[in-house]
Amino acid sequence: ASVVNEILESMHKVDEEKRHIDCGSCGYRTCIDMANSVAMCYSRKENCVHYEKDENERLYLTDSMTGIPNSTFFNQHMKNLIERGRGGEFAAICINLTEWELVNNRFGYQNADRSLVELAETMCRFIEEDEMVAHQGGVVFQAVIRKRNLNRFIHDIEGVKIHPNVNKKELEIGISFIAGIYMIQNNDNTVGDIITRINIAAAEAKDGDIRIVYFNQEMRDKLISSMETIEAFPDAVKNNEFLVYYQPKVNAKERRLVGTEALVRWRKDLKDGISTVISPGVFIPIFEQNGFIRQLDFYVLETVCRDIRRWIDEGIEPVCVSVNFSKKHFSSESIADDLAYNHGRSKGVDVICNGVGAPTKPTGHQYLDSLGLERGNYILTLARFVPEKRLDLLIDAYSRCDTHGMKLVIAGDSDHDDPYSRALKERATAAGAT
Repeated sequence: ASVVNEILESMHKVDEEKRHIDCGSCGYRTCIDMANSVAMCYSRKENCVHYEKDENERLYLTDSMTGIPNSTFFNQHMKNLIERGRGGEFAAICINLTEWELVNNRFGYQNADRSLVELAETMCRFIEEDEMVAHQGGVVFQAVIRKRNLNRFIHDIEGVKIHPNVNKKELEIGISFIAGIYMIQNNDNTVGDIITRINIAAAEAKDGDIRIVYFNQEMRDKLISSMETIEAFPDAVKNNEFLVYYQPKVNAKERRLVGTEALVRWRKDLKDGISTVISPGVFIPIFEQNGFIRQLDFYVLETVCRDIRRWIDEGIEPVCVSVNFSKKHFSSESIADDLAYNHGRSKGVDVICNGVGAPTKPTGHQYLDSLGLERGNYILTLARFVPEKRLDLLIDAYSRCDTHGMKLVIAGDSDHDDPYSRALKERATAAGAT
Protein backbone atom coordinates (compact mmCIF):
# COMPACT_ATOMS: atom_id res chain seq x y z
CA ALA A 1 0.00 0.00 0.00
CA SER A 2 2.86 2.38 0.79
CA VAL A 3 4.38 1.77 -2.66
CA VAL A 4 1.05 2.44 -4.37
CA ASN A 5 0.62 5.61 -2.31
CA GLU A 6 4.09 6.85 -3.32
CA ILE A 7 3.25 6.21 -6.98
CA LEU A 8 -0.03 8.10 -6.65
CA GLU A 9 1.74 11.07 -5.04
CA SER A 10 4.40 11.09 -7.76
CA MET A 11 1.53 11.22 -10.28
CA HIS A 12 0.14 14.30 -8.45
CA LYS A 13 -2.90 12.29 -7.22
CA VAL A 14 -2.95 13.86 -3.78
CA ASP A 15 -6.65 13.58 -2.92
CA GLU A 16 -9.38 10.95 -3.23
CA GLU A 17 -11.12 12.76 -6.08
CA LYS A 18 -8.02 12.65 -8.27
CA ARG A 19 -7.30 9.05 -7.29
CA HIS A 20 -10.70 7.89 -8.50
CA ILE A 21 -10.73 9.57 -11.92
CA ASP A 22 -12.13 7.29 -14.64
CA CYS A 23 -11.29 9.07 -17.89
CA GLY A 24 -11.14 5.88 -19.99
CA SER A 25 -7.83 6.87 -21.59
CA CYS A 26 -5.48 4.42 -19.88
CA GLY A 27 -7.71 1.33 -19.87
CA TYR A 28 -8.07 1.20 -16.06
CA ARG A 29 -11.24 1.91 -14.09
CA THR A 30 -9.57 4.34 -11.64
CA CYS A 31 -6.16 5.90 -11.05
CA ILE A 32 -5.71 3.60 -8.04
CA ASP A 33 -6.10 0.58 -10.33
CA MET A 34 -3.47 2.01 -12.64
CA ALA A 35 -1.09 2.72 -9.71
CA ASN A 36 -1.45 -0.92 -8.59
CA SER A 37 -0.56 -1.99 -12.12
CA VAL A 38 2.48 0.33 -12.13
CA ALA A 39 3.58 -1.11 -8.78
CA MET A 40 3.50 -4.62 -10.33
CA CYS A 41 5.42 -3.32 -13.41
CA TYR A 42 2.49 -4.01 -15.77
CA SER A 43 2.19 -0.35 -16.77
CA ARG A 44 3.96 3.01 -16.59
CA LYS A 45 2.65 6.18 -14.98
CA GLU A 46 3.49 8.04 -18.20
CA ASN A 47 0.49 6.24 -19.75
CA CYS A 48 -1.78 8.45 -17.65
CA VAL A 49 -2.76 11.47 -19.74
CA HIS A 50 -3.59 13.46 -16.59
CA TYR A 51 -0.13 12.77 -15.15
CA GLU A 52 1.54 13.85 -18.39
CA LYS A 53 -0.54 17.03 -18.46
CA ASP A 54 0.16 17.84 -14.80
CA GLU A 55 3.86 17.02 -15.17
CA ASN A 56 4.25 19.21 -18.25
CA GLU A 57 2.48 22.04 -16.44
CA ARG A 58 4.72 21.57 -13.40
CA LEU A 59 7.85 21.72 -15.57
CA TYR A 60 6.51 24.81 -17.35
CA LEU A 61 5.95 26.62 -14.06
CA THR A 62 9.07 25.46 -12.19
CA ASP A 63 12.52 27.02 -12.28
CA SER A 64 14.89 24.35 -13.57
CA MET A 65 17.81 25.48 -11.42
CA THR A 66 16.25 25.93 -7.97
CA GLY A 67 13.13 23.77 -8.25
CA ILE A 68 10.89 26.56 -6.91
CA PRO A 69 8.23 28.48 -8.92
CA ASN A 70 9.47 30.52 -11.89
CA SER A 71 8.33 33.96 -13.06
CA THR A 72 5.54 32.49 -15.17
CA PHE A 73 4.05 30.74 -12.13
CA PHE A 74 4.55 33.89 -10.06
CA ASN A 75 2.64 36.00 -12.59
CA GLN A 76 -0.19 33.45 -12.74
CA HIS A 77 -0.41 33.36 -8.94
CA MET A 78 -0.51 37.16 -8.73
CA LYS A 79 -3.23 37.30 -11.38
CA ASN A 80 -5.26 34.72 -9.47
CA LEU A 81 -5.03 36.73 -6.24
CA ILE A 82 -6.15 39.89 -8.04
CA GLU A 83 -9.06 38.15 -9.79
CA ARG A 84 -10.21 36.78 -6.43
CA GLY A 85 -10.24 40.33 -5.03
CA ARG A 86 -7.45 39.59 -2.56
CA GLY A 87 -4.57 41.58 -4.07
CA GLY A 88 -4.83 44.30 -1.43
CA GLU A 89 -3.87 41.80 1.29
CA PHE A 90 -0.39 41.32 -0.17
CA ALA A 91 2.91 43.03 -0.88
CA ALA A 92 5.03 42.20 -3.93
CA ILE A 93 8.80 42.07 -3.55
CA CYS A 94 11.80 41.97 -5.88
CA ILE A 95 14.86 40.56 -4.07
CA ASN A 96 18.24 41.06 -5.73
CA LEU A 97 21.27 39.43 -4.14
CA THR A 98 24.31 41.68 -3.94
CA GLU A 99 27.99 40.77 -3.85
CA TRP A 100 27.12 37.28 -5.09
CA GLU A 101 30.06 37.50 -7.48
CA LEU A 102 32.28 37.30 -4.39
CA VAL A 103 30.64 33.97 -3.55
CA ASN A 104 31.29 32.78 -7.11
CA ASN A 105 34.94 33.82 -6.99
CA ARG A 106 35.62 32.50 -3.51
CA PHE A 107 33.80 29.18 -3.62
CA GLY A 108 33.42 28.47 -7.36
CA TYR A 109 30.32 28.61 -9.52
CA GLN A 110 29.11 25.09 -8.71
CA ASN A 111 29.24 25.76 -4.96
CA ALA A 112 27.60 29.14 -5.48
CA ASP A 113 24.78 27.58 -7.51
CA ARG A 114 24.20 24.95 -4.82
CA SER A 115 24.05 27.75 -2.25
CA LEU A 116 21.51 29.57 -4.43
CA VAL A 117 19.33 26.45 -4.39
CA GLU A 118 19.74 26.24 -0.60
CA LEU A 119 18.71 29.90 -0.28
CA ALA A 120 15.64 29.37 -2.49
CA GLU A 121 14.48 26.38 -0.46
CA THR A 122 15.07 28.26 2.80
CA MET A 123 13.01 31.28 1.69
CA CYS A 124 10.15 28.99 0.69
CA ARG A 125 10.00 27.72 4.28
CA PHE A 126 9.22 31.25 5.47
CA ILE A 127 5.92 31.57 3.60
CA GLU A 128 2.31 30.69 4.38
CA GLU A 129 -0.55 29.47 2.21
CA ASP A 130 -1.26 31.74 -0.80
CA GLU A 131 2.18 33.36 -0.43
CA MET A 132 4.91 32.56 -2.93
CA VAL A 133 8.66 32.89 -3.55
CA ALA A 134 9.82 32.53 -7.17
CA HIS A 135 13.17 32.59 -8.95
CA GLN A 136 13.16 35.20 -11.70
CA GLY A 137 16.64 34.21 -12.85
CA GLY A 138 20.28 34.86 -11.99
CA VAL A 139 20.40 36.30 -8.48
CA VAL A 140 16.91 37.82 -8.57
CA PHE A 141 13.90 36.43 -6.70
CA GLN A 142 10.28 37.58 -6.51
CA ALA A 143 7.87 37.14 -3.63
CA VAL A 144 4.26 37.92 -2.79
CA ILE A 145 3.72 38.07 0.97
CA ARG A 146 0.79 39.09 3.15
CA LYS A 147 1.29 42.64 4.40
CA ARG A 148 0.95 41.50 8.00
CA ASN A 149 3.85 39.06 7.47
CA LEU A 150 6.11 41.40 5.48
CA ASN A 151 8.40 42.59 8.30
CA ARG A 152 8.83 39.06 9.60
CA PHE A 153 9.62 37.76 6.11
CA ILE A 154 12.29 40.45 5.53
CA HIS A 155 13.74 39.76 8.98
CA ASP A 156 13.88 36.02 8.25
CA ILE A 157 15.72 36.59 4.97
CA GLU A 158 18.23 38.86 6.67
CA GLY A 159 19.10 36.01 9.00
CA VAL A 160 19.60 33.37 6.30
CA LYS A 161 22.96 31.58 6.19
CA ILE A 162 24.27 29.60 3.23
CA HIS A 163 26.67 26.70 3.53
CA PRO A 164 29.11 26.40 0.62
CA ASN A 165 31.35 23.35 0.79
CA VAL A 166 35.08 24.00 0.31
CA ASN A 167 37.54 21.11 0.39
CA LYS A 168 34.86 18.97 2.06
CA LYS A 169 34.54 21.57 4.82
CA GLU A 170 31.14 23.23 5.19
CA LEU A 171 31.24 26.95 5.90
CA GLU A 172 28.44 29.23 7.06
CA ILE A 173 28.12 32.74 5.65
CA GLY A 174 25.37 35.34 5.54
CA ILE A 175 23.85 36.91 2.44
CA SER A 176 23.36 40.51 1.37
CA PHE A 177 20.54 41.81 -0.79
CA ILE A 178 18.53 44.82 -1.87
CA ALA A 179 14.76 44.73 -2.21
CA GLY A 180 12.05 46.68 -3.97
CA ILE A 181 8.59 46.44 -2.38
CA TYR A 182 5.15 47.48 -3.60
CA MET A 183 2.12 47.41 -1.31
CA ILE A 184 -0.58 46.14 -3.68
CA GLN A 185 -3.76 48.19 -3.72
CA ASN A 186 -7.30 46.82 -4.07
CA ASN A 187 -7.74 48.67 -7.37
CA ASP A 188 -4.56 47.24 -8.94
CA ASN A 189 -5.64 44.92 -11.74
CA THR A 190 -2.54 44.46 -13.92
CA VAL A 191 0.27 42.12 -12.90
CA GLY A 192 2.68 43.79 -15.32
CA ASP A 193 2.26 47.14 -13.57
CA ILE A 194 2.98 45.56 -10.19
CA ILE A 195 6.13 43.86 -11.52
CA THR A 196 7.28 47.15 -13.05
CA ARG A 197 6.85 48.91 -9.70
CA ILE A 198 8.87 46.41 -7.67
CA ASN A 199 11.59 46.48 -10.32
CA ILE A 200 11.70 50.29 -10.21
CA ALA A 201 11.91 50.23 -6.40
CA ALA A 202 14.69 47.62 -6.56
CA ALA A 203 16.59 49.77 -9.08
CA GLU A 204 16.29 52.73 -6.69
CA ALA A 205 17.73 50.55 -3.91
CA LYS A 206 20.58 49.45 -6.16
CA ASP A 207 21.48 53.01 -7.14
CA GLY A 208 21.01 54.58 -3.69
CA ASP A 209 22.12 54.13 -0.10
CA ILE A 210 18.90 52.48 1.16
CA ARG A 211 18.89 48.69 0.94
CA ILE A 212 15.09 48.20 1.04
CA VAL A 213 12.96 50.64 -0.95
CA TYR A 214 9.18 50.90 -1.09
CA PHE A 215 7.57 52.09 -4.31
CA ASN A 216 6.17 55.57 -3.58
CA GLN A 217 4.38 58.50 -5.20
CA GLU A 218 7.62 60.06 -6.44
CA MET A 219 8.53 56.87 -8.27
CA ARG A 220 4.95 56.66 -9.57
CA ASP A 221 5.25 60.20 -10.97
CA LYS A 222 8.60 59.30 -12.52
CA LEU A 223 7.03 56.23 -14.12
CA ILE A 224 4.13 58.28 -15.52
CA SER A 225 6.59 60.85 -16.87
CA SER A 226 8.55 58.07 -18.59
CA MET A 227 5.38 56.72 -20.19
CA GLU A 228 4.43 60.19 -21.40
CA THR A 229 7.92 60.66 -22.86
CA ILE A 230 7.65 57.38 -24.76
CA GLU A 231 4.18 58.24 -26.06
CA ALA A 232 5.40 61.66 -27.28
CA PHE A 233 8.40 60.31 -29.21
CA PRO A 234 6.76 59.45 -32.60
CA ASP A 235 5.16 62.90 -32.96
CA ALA A 236 8.37 64.57 -31.79
CA VAL A 237 10.31 62.88 -34.60
CA LYS A 238 7.59 63.73 -37.11
CA ASN A 239 7.57 67.39 -36.03
CA ASN A 240 11.39 67.69 -35.94
CA GLU A 241 11.38 68.57 -32.25
CA PHE A 242 14.79 66.95 -31.78
CA LEU A 243 17.49 69.51 -32.52
CA VAL A 244 21.16 68.83 -33.24
CA TYR A 245 23.75 71.18 -31.74
CA TYR A 246 27.43 71.03 -32.61
CA GLN A 247 29.98 71.18 -29.82
CA PRO A 248 33.25 72.43 -31.35
CA LYS A 249 36.64 70.76 -31.03
CA VAL A 250 39.33 73.42 -31.29
CA ASN A 251 43.10 73.22 -31.72
CA ALA A 252 43.99 75.76 -29.05
CA LYS A 253 47.53 76.23 -30.32
CA GLU A 254 46.49 76.97 -33.90
CA ARG A 255 43.17 78.56 -32.84
CA ARG A 256 41.45 76.45 -35.47
CA LEU A 257 38.25 74.40 -35.56
CA VAL A 258 39.23 70.77 -36.15
CA GLY A 259 35.96 68.93 -35.52
CA THR A 260 32.61 68.86 -33.79
CA GLU A 261 30.46 66.47 -31.80
CA ALA A 262 26.75 66.25 -32.62
CA LEU A 263 24.58 66.61 -29.49
CA VAL A 264 20.82 66.16 -29.46
CA ARG A 265 18.32 68.24 -27.50
CA TRP A 266 14.53 67.97 -27.41
CA ARG A 267 12.58 71.18 -27.86
CA LYS A 268 9.13 70.02 -26.84
CA ASP A 269 6.26 72.12 -28.11
CA LEU A 270 3.69 73.05 -25.49
CA LYS A 271 0.43 74.98 -25.79
CA ASP A 272 0.06 78.54 -27.15
CA GLY A 273 3.37 78.48 -29.03
CA ILE A 274 5.39 77.87 -25.86
CA SER A 275 8.16 75.29 -25.92
CA THR A 276 10.62 73.86 -23.42
CA VAL A 277 14.00 72.19 -23.89
CA ILE A 278 14.29 68.73 -22.33
CA SER A 279 17.73 67.62 -21.19
CA PRO A 280 19.12 64.43 -22.75
CA GLY A 281 19.70 63.24 -19.20
CA VAL A 282 15.91 62.88 -18.99
CA PHE A 283 14.97 61.22 -22.29
CA ILE A 284 18.12 59.29 -23.28
CA PRO A 285 17.91 56.73 -20.40
CA ILE A 286 14.22 56.15 -21.20
CA PHE A 287 14.89 55.60 -24.90
CA GLU A 288 17.87 53.36 -24.06
CA GLN A 289 15.53 51.17 -22.06
CA ASN A 290 12.70 50.83 -24.57
CA GLY A 291 14.80 50.81 -27.77
CA PHE A 292 13.78 54.16 -29.28
CA ILE A 293 17.43 55.21 -29.00
CA ARG A 294 18.20 53.36 -32.24
CA GLN A 295 15.73 55.45 -34.21
CA LEU A 296 16.90 58.65 -32.50
CA ASP A 297 20.56 57.94 -33.31
CA PHE A 298 19.80 57.55 -37.00
CA TYR A 299 17.64 60.68 -36.87
CA VAL A 300 20.69 62.60 -35.58
CA LEU A 301 22.94 61.00 -38.20
CA GLU A 302 20.61 61.96 -41.04
CA THR A 303 20.39 65.51 -39.69
CA VAL A 304 24.18 65.74 -39.57
CA CYS A 305 24.44 64.47 -43.16
CA ARG A 306 21.94 67.08 -44.35
CA ASP A 307 23.82 69.83 -42.51
CA ILE A 308 27.13 68.80 -44.05
CA ARG A 309 25.53 68.85 -47.50
CA ARG A 310 24.18 72.35 -46.80
CA TRP A 311 27.58 73.57 -45.58
CA ILE A 312 29.22 72.34 -48.77
CA ASP A 313 26.56 74.01 -50.92
CA GLU A 314 27.16 77.27 -49.02
CA GLY A 315 30.92 77.05 -49.63
CA ILE A 316 31.78 76.12 -46.05
CA GLU A 317 34.48 73.48 -45.74
CA PRO A 318 33.11 70.83 -43.34
CA VAL A 319 35.10 69.34 -40.50
CA CYS A 320 34.85 65.85 -39.04
CA VAL A 321 31.62 65.40 -37.10
CA SER A 322 31.37 62.75 -34.37
CA VAL A 323 27.95 61.14 -33.92
CA ASN A 324 27.24 59.09 -30.81
CA PHE A 325 25.62 55.68 -31.26
CA SER A 326 24.15 53.68 -28.39
CA LYS A 327 25.45 50.24 -27.52
CA LYS A 328 21.91 49.02 -28.23
CA HIS A 329 22.80 48.97 -31.92
CA PHE A 330 25.18 46.09 -31.33
CA SER A 331 22.26 43.76 -30.64
CA SER A 332 21.52 43.85 -34.38
CA GLU A 333 23.54 41.91 -36.91
CA SER A 334 25.34 44.89 -38.40
CA ILE A 335 25.18 48.63 -38.06
CA ALA A 336 26.99 48.87 -41.39
CA ASP A 337 24.24 46.90 -43.15
CA ASP A 338 21.60 49.10 -41.49
CA LEU A 339 23.36 52.21 -42.72
CA ALA A 340 23.86 50.80 -46.19
CA TYR A 341 20.44 49.30 -46.90
CA ASN A 342 18.01 51.18 -44.66
CA HIS A 343 19.52 54.64 -44.75
CA GLY A 344 20.97 54.87 -48.26
CA ARG A 345 24.63 54.99 -47.19
CA SER A 346 25.94 52.34 -49.55
CA LYS A 347 29.49 53.62 -50.08
CA GLY A 348 32.39 53.79 -47.70
CA VAL A 349 30.50 52.37 -44.73
CA ASP A 350 32.49 50.49 -42.10
CA VAL A 351 31.99 49.97 -38.39
CA ILE A 352 35.13 50.25 -36.29
CA CYS A 353 34.71 49.08 -32.70
CA ASN A 354 37.14 49.78 -29.86
CA GLY A 355 39.72 51.29 -32.19
CA VAL A 356 40.32 48.21 -34.34
CA GLY A 357 40.03 48.00 -38.09
CA ALA A 358 37.27 46.20 -39.96
CA PRO A 359 38.22 42.52 -40.28
CA THR A 360 38.76 40.83 -43.61
CA LYS A 361 35.89 38.47 -44.30
CA PRO A 362 37.04 34.96 -45.29
CA THR A 363 35.80 33.76 -48.65
CA GLY A 364 36.22 30.03 -48.08
CA HIS A 365 35.93 27.52 -45.28
CA GLN A 366 39.61 26.67 -44.92
CA TYR A 367 39.83 28.29 -41.49
CA LEU A 368 36.94 26.18 -40.19
CA ASP A 369 38.60 23.10 -41.61
CA SER A 370 41.84 23.97 -39.82
CA LEU A 371 39.93 23.94 -36.52
CA GLY A 372 38.32 20.60 -37.25
CA LEU A 373 34.85 22.17 -37.54
CA GLU A 374 32.02 21.20 -39.83
CA ARG A 375 30.30 24.12 -41.52
CA GLY A 376 26.99 25.02 -39.88
CA ASN A 377 27.46 22.42 -37.15
CA TYR A 378 29.04 24.16 -34.21
CA ILE A 379 28.05 26.26 -31.19
CA LEU A 380 29.71 29.69 -31.13
CA THR A 381 30.11 32.16 -28.29
CA LEU A 382 32.11 35.38 -28.29
CA ALA A 383 33.32 36.90 -25.03
CA ARG A 384 36.22 38.19 -23.00
CA PHE A 385 37.83 35.58 -20.76
CA VAL A 386 36.83 37.14 -17.44
CA PRO A 387 34.94 35.56 -14.52
CA GLU A 388 31.78 37.65 -14.89
CA LYS A 389 31.11 36.15 -18.35
CA ARG A 390 30.77 32.71 -16.66
CA LEU A 391 32.18 30.81 -19.61
CA ASP A 392 33.15 28.04 -17.21
CA LEU A 393 29.44 27.28 -16.72
CA LEU A 394 28.97 27.08 -20.48
CA ILE A 395 31.87 24.65 -20.74
CA ASP A 396 30.48 22.51 -17.90
CA ALA A 397 27.03 22.44 -19.55
CA TYR A 398 28.61 21.51 -22.89
CA SER A 399 30.52 18.64 -21.32
CA ARG A 400 27.30 17.24 -19.78
CA CYS A 401 24.89 17.74 -22.70
CA ASP A 402 24.27 15.76 -25.84
CA THR A 403 25.00 18.34 -28.54
CA HIS A 404 24.37 15.89 -31.40
CA GLY A 405 27.91 16.20 -32.73
CA MET A 406 28.08 19.99 -32.61
CA LYS A 407 31.33 21.36 -31.22
CA LEU A 408 31.58 24.32 -28.83
CA VAL A 409 33.70 27.17 -30.22
CA ILE A 410 34.74 30.00 -27.88
CA ALA A 411 36.06 33.09 -29.66
CA GLY A 412 37.87 35.56 -27.43
CA ASP A 413 40.69 36.00 -24.95
CA SER A 414 41.71 38.05 -21.94
CA ASP A 415 43.56 41.34 -22.35
CA HIS A 416 46.44 39.86 -20.35
CA ASP A 417 47.54 36.40 -19.33
CA ASP A 418 46.18 35.51 -15.90
CA PRO A 419 45.38 32.35 -13.89
CA TYR A 420 41.66 32.51 -14.68
CA SER A 421 42.08 32.68 -18.48
CA ARG A 422 44.71 29.92 -18.42
CA ALA A 423 42.44 27.67 -16.34
CA LEU A 424 39.51 28.43 -18.65
CA LYS A 425 41.48 27.43 -21.74
CA GLU A 426 42.62 24.19 -20.08
CA ARG A 427 39.02 23.47 -19.07
CA ALA A 428 37.76 24.08 -22.60
CA THR A 429 40.41 21.83 -24.11
CA ALA A 430 39.63 19.06 -21.63
CA ALA A 431 35.92 19.31 -22.54
CA GLY A 432 36.68 19.03 -26.26
CA ALA A 433 35.85 22.65 -27.09
CA THR A 434 37.80 24.82 -29.50
